[in-house]
Amino acid sequence: MKTAIRSKIRPAFVLVTLMLAAATASAQATSTVESRLKAELTAMGYPEGKLPNLLPDSGPWLHGAVVGNLLFLSSAAPQDANGQWIKGPIPSRNSVQDAPMLARRACVRQIARMKQVLGDLDRVKRIAYVRFNIAVDPGFSELTPIAEGCSTLYTAVFGEAGKHPRVMEGVSANPSNTAMEVETIVEVR
Repeated sequence: MKTAIRSKIRPAFVLVTLMLAAATASAQATSTVESRLKAELTAMGYPEGKLPNLLPDSGPWLHGAVVGNLLFLSSAAPQDANGQWIKGPIPSRNSVQDAPMLARRACVRQIARMKQVLGDLDRVKRIAYVRFNIAVDPGFSELTPIAEGCSTLYTAVFGEAGKHPRVMEGVSANPSNTAMEVETIVEVR
């Protein structure tokens, strides 16, 4: 009889142990994502390492929509730490050296949208796809180093889950003359 009881208790014990380990790992991942994000935002000059505030959804558009297990985010343009839009093409109005930081700032807005729509960055399973529309002067084609600003931010914050496929396009202009627009699709839990 003792053997029968042990055989029933052991699987239950193993299951509870695995569930506790998964919950602990999830809590650690969340705090790690949040702490990495805060460190990145602080280094970029955001007050207290906090995400910028977003205006509420308005009119016929949304910051993002979850469809199945994917979060589709509206495109984001770069803003400085004080909320001012960064405008104009590269390299005549914004330097090639500053351009990766512009991509990084646009992706900060995307992370703020992720948090606003999902409520918790722990729901981000993977950055699934990123598209860049970068305003450039005619003949300028060095887009890869610019996109790296965003890609390295996603990887710094989300680790392996931040690695993603991407597409870059040089354009003559973006809405409101912003320096770039970045689209992001996220796989969610």
